[in-house]
Parts: sequence; structure tokens; C-alpha cells
Amino acid sequence: MSMKRPASQSPSSSKRRSESPLRVACLGDSNTCGGGLGKQGAYPAQLQRELDEQAGSSQYLVKSFGVSGAVAANTPGKKCFVHQQRYQDALAFNANIFVVMLGTNDAWHRGGEPEKVGESVATLLGDLRVKAAASSKPHPICVLALPPGVKEGRLRQNLEQHVHPALRKLAHTADTVLVDAEWTLDSFRPDKVHLSMSGAKTLAVAIASAICS
Repeated sequence: MSMKRPASQSPSSSKRRSESPLRVACLGDSNTCGGGLGKQGAYPAQLQRELDEQAGSSQYLVKSFGVSGAVAANTPGKKCFVHQQRYQDALAFNANIFVVMLGTNDAWHRGGEPEKVGESVATLLGDLRVKAAASSKPHPICVLALPPGVKEGRLRQNLEQHVHPALRKLAHTADTVLVDAEWTLDSFRPDKVHLSMSGAKTLAVAIASAICS
């Protein structure tokens, strides 16, 4: 796992204590929804448990805003995340921390536009910050998780050539925490696209470590 976090933007420490929990909104596709793992198996639920363990119970409140089949780019005929109701719900959640993991479907689906993921996610992150500023809320912390997938062919090629490089560059320039989990074949279900229970846990541990360190 590798992370990039500006020193001035550390979300918390493991000893943090407060009366009101920090709100964590998880934005993404079916790997955020759970992709067949159920709500308790999905990474947001596992992230809640990891944060409770690392920082103490009631210090964070995690909620999933995943949309199955969602893409980052505004591609005709595709389910662009920012045009879905769950995105509006995420904004209304008043999160202190946004975890964004999009791009798998852009890389995997026929007719997807993986080359547009970087600019699309950059626009999304900018929108999150502008909306927070407009409502006089504190500048939110943005955690950018590289989207998973090891299926050979179009998916893996597009992730390696387009999506991941663009998101790494974005995290380097956008004052954003980057989480790059270390996947194994056991991290995925048989389709090699959707996370397994252990893969969701790997992701949850990586994100929790980024938030708490």
C-alpha cells in the first residue's frame, strides 16, 4: 500500500476524541456497494469497523453512496456518478471526509472512456470543495482510492495505461490523499473485477490507515 498525504492535511490521529463523529462518505460503483458481498461485507462497512478499532468507537461515521455500474466520465449511455441521486445524497450527508473510488467501469465497459477518468474525477473533487465552501463548511478531506480490477484484456490495460496514471497525477496536484491497495488474486471474486470479502477488507484497512495516520 502506498499513500500520499500532504502534512497539513492529516485527517486525524489514532488518539482523536470528539463528541461528534467525523463523517466519511464513500463514493463509487458496485465495489463500494458491495458487489454481492452485502452491506456488511462491503468495504464501507469494513472501514467503519477498522476505524472503530484504530481510532475508537464513535469517532467516525461511515456511509456508503455507491452506485452499481457507475462511471466517472460523462459518457453517453453510461451511468455517470455525478448525475445519480446518490451523489446528491452524499453532498447532503455533510461529510468531513470523502472517499472516491471510480474508474473500474470506465476501463471495463465497452464504449467506456477511460482516458477521461482523470479529468472527470478532478471535476468531482472540485465540485465537492466548492459546495462545501458555498455552505460555509470546512474544507473536506478527499481520499482517492485507485479503482481495482485484474481481469486481463481491456480492463487491466485501461487501468494501467489510462486510469491509474491519471489518478496518481491528480492526487499529486490536487491536495488529495492517495490510497493504492496491494491486491492479490484472493482479493477478487471469480470475475476478477469485483472485490472479495478479503479484498474489501484490504481496501478498508488501507483507507483506515490513511485516515488515522
